[in-house]
Amino acid sequence: MGNAGDGHEEKICPKCGGHGTVLVKAATKTENETWARCSCSFARTFKARCGIEIATAVPVTESPLYVPKAPGEPPLVDKTKTNMFLKGWWGDLVSHFRFVFIWKQVEYNLNYYIQIVTDERLKNVWVGNEAYDKRSRKKRDEMATFNSLSDLIGADQHLVIIRLGSLTTHNRAMAGILKEALLIRQSSNMPTWVVETPDSIYGPGHFSYSEDTADYIHQRFEIMNLTRTRDTEIRPRGVEGAEIDDEPGMAMDREDDSDGPQRPVKMPRERFSAPSVFNDEAMPYSKQPKRNKRGNGGSDIV
Repeated sequence: MGNAGDGHEEKICPKCGGHGTVLVKAATKTENETWARCSCSFARTFKARCGIEIATAVPVTESPLYVPKAPGEPPLVDKTKTNMFLKGWWGDLVSHFRFVFIWKQVEYNLNYYIQIVTDERLKNVWVGNEAYDKRSRKKRDEMATFNSLSDLIGADQHLVIIRLGSLTTHNRAMAGILKEALLIRQSSNMPTWVVETPDSIYGPGHFSYSEDTADYIHQRFEIMNLTRTRDTEIRPRGVEGAEIDDEPGMAMDREDDSDGPQRPVKMPRERFSAPSVFNDEAMPYSKQPKRNKRGNGGSDIV
């Protein structure tokens, strides 16, 4: 709480008075009053568990990733137990994540642990950039250290989300690093979600792509397309197959056939649809048919 008069006093929750719990009245005369966690306490812990990006995402009221049933009953759909390859704009996906993880944190009493990493972060940990001996003594106490990928995405994480497309330079080992991360999760029998955004299609030319890693994902991951189409200007990163003229990421148009200067034009997002190794020919919220859950190609984590 800030000092009096400094203009930065912390607001006190009117429901619980800052204690974090509220008294719930008995529904019947035979029942006793009970104490329950206040919504302000839930919001603070949810933010700590899931991160500010998910906690402050635009709310949605439903998601194909999680379909709840009546309170206290198992959900109708729960994709947090399944390996998923998700397609969509990151800003839209975090809204789905927020919806799903609110339900999961309620189910686990705020002890559901999620790790969201980029392919660049996987590479940095793999090469040892976040290892204990690479930190100064001061930094070792200020931030977490990860000596291996298992430290970062091991079995202590209920769900790991890997966001592809953050690498800006080619690294020949990256496809193998991605597969190693997926194998770590498989050996722990824990689920993983891999995210492909429309401006960084996972296919030939992608810095994290190899046929071997793509085949591994094909056999073991369920594909879901959550991409929304909006007519806004976009400057993709020049992924293979994108229809781009002149400068990467900018379509150009001419008013006539002269050799005069060109002017940029706004193009709908669907114009920049690069070929993906996961072409499911699906509309949003659709998926490929499930493969055999036993042996090769199982999709559910059991």
